Amino acid sequence: MSSFRIAAAAAALAAFAFSPAAIHAQPGPVVVDGSFESPVLSGINDRRYNPTGSAWTFAGSSGLVRGPDSDFNTPGGAPDGSQVAFLQYYPLGGPTPSRIAQALTFSAGSYRLAFYYGSRTNAIYTGNTVFDVMLGGQLLGTFTTVTGQAYAPQTIDFTTAAGTFDLAFAFDAAQRGPDNTVFFDQVQIGVVPTVSPEPATWVSLGAGLVLLGGVRLARRRRAMAV
Repeated sequence: MSSFRIAAAAAALAAFAFSPAAIHAQPGPVVVDGSFESPVLSGINDRRYNPTGSAWTFAGSSGLVRGPDSDFNTPGGAPDGSQVAFLQYYPLGGPTPSRIAQALTFSAGSYRLAFYYGSRTNAIYTGNTVFDVMLGGQLLGTFTTVTGQAYAPQTIDFTTAAGTFDLAFAFDAAQRGPDNTVFFDQVQIGVVPTVSPEPATWVSLGAGLVLLGGVRLARRRRAMAV
């Protein structure tokens, strides 16, 4: 077989190895009001503890704030929309740890949680705090903020069984302290994408294997003829 055909076979195999991949994934559960726009607050510098009328449930010293809020020391405007949620150590909620949660229904699989979080900008009412992200009884991650931290994106990949579980942003009861606060926005969940070759790539692979098979057969025939 000619060197041209050998090169063509090698090129076909290379195309299989390095061709663009198709992403095959079903969407994850829909996070309702992931940007915390409901209920609508009245105006700038407005905040509400344990609001009702939201897809989220609020406990302890948690709630919504419309930003930017210089009085509440938010780190600027909301990443998406006009409002953000907050967890606060300040004991307005009494002995109940601060918690924001929403029940979501999952199929068994791997998922990616994405959200923005930031901290207070005031050195007295600080943003130095630790919070947990939970799914049911599963700890997905623990994060630490520092005063003046701007809103930053965060992702967490996790696997879960099928069922309905609370997605929660929470303070542990043992972490209660001064008036430290963390803010959240733009919470989304999607399926972790799985990568598989495109149909055209399988065609290239088949062509490459056929050509390489022809190379081996031609060499065997020449060896037998000697």
